[in-house]
Amino acid sequence: MTALWVVLGALVGAPVRYAADRLAVRWRGAGSVVGVLVVNVAGSLLLGLVVGARDLSPPSWRWWAPASAAR
Repeated sequence: MTALWVVLGALVGAPVRYAADRLAVRWRGAGSVVGVLVVNVAGSLLLGLVVGARDLSPPSWRWWAPASAAR
């Protein structure tokens, strides 16, 4: 199941990172890392929200967590 989450993250993250990089290069010129930085920070925020929501949710809602993790 973990591999599936990694694949899904890559399927979403890679195109978004590429598009943001192309947009940043168009705005700021070649060699700009702003696009990748913005996508990485936003992705980290999203991941933190998902993990935080998992910790706050009742055990019956933790469909993405292993059965041993649900208390």
